[in-house]
Amino acid sequence: MRSNPAKAVSILPIRGRNDDWLTRRGKRSIEVQQRLDPPQTGGAPWIGRVLPLHDINRMISLNKKNIAILLCFMAALTSCVHNPQMEMEAPDVPQSKDSIIYDEKVKYLKGASEDEIRKFDFYEFRHSYFMAQRGGSVSPELRNRFDQAIKDHNPEQIIKTSDLILQKDFTDIRAHVMKAQSDHILGLYKEERFHRMMAVGLHQSIVNSGDGKTTRTAWKVFQIKEEYDTLRLQGFFRVLGQSVLVEGNKFYDKLIATNENNDEATFYFDVTDMINNVEQLLAPKQD
Repeated sequence: MRSNPAKAVSILPIRGRNDDWLTRRGKRSIEVQQRLDPPQTGGAPWIGRVLPLHDINRMISLNKKNIAILLCFMAALTSCVHNPQMEMEAPDVPQSKDSIIYDEKVKYLKGASEDEIRKFDFYEFRHSYFMAQRGGSVSPELRNRFDQAIKDHNPEQIIKTSDLILQKDFTDIRAHVMKAQSDHILGLYKEERFHRMMAVGLHQSIVNSGDGKTTRTAWKVFQIKEEYDTLRLQGFFRVLGQSVLVEGNKFYDKLIATNENNDEATFYFDVTDMINNVEQLLAPKQD
């Protein structure tokens, strides 16, 4: 049975195998009012892995250089997201102009009113983090501690580790979600509301960039993990297949996934900026 991708999600949180207890203990979930379907609240597991890129030569026609770039790029980034042991620390570098812009946006959000947060451009915020080139700034050790805190059902430790993650990457949707739920469990309602608004704003900035049903209306993402966070927020926890498509000078990630009812849907993500960024990094330096 097939279903079309939903416009947005009825239920936030991002649940994994060990995340669902937070929803039960927290007594309520975070709602995004952009879908008419009934909330999907089941505890379907999230597989948490990316299938190998297959059929790429059959689906697209690229020269050997671009194929190598695509495969290296996708393999490296997906391993950072789904295999924390492979993640590398970004070396310390002088703060760039883009990094300063990102830091200024974070500072603004932390002091903003709820009305200001609602009006904030989260799309540009995500782009500013991408431009600041901090994609590897969260260490594998910290991600492991965060995951372990979830497995241990320890809201205090979840808050502690999510705070550390957000110090590195304030665009991390899952960290905001888990912190909001843990804050609610501990009665920290002001903090919960802030991080709930952050998670909703970040998520909506993705799903409002298209409908994800075709390459022409693909969701615009700047990090691979945003693809999987978005799928989970749509209620699609199991990925059946992934491939890279090229149309003209645009690059797309095509993901096929199922929800807890085994309804299958296909989603498209625009990854052009990520691919172009990798090509720039790999380009020979001019003397």
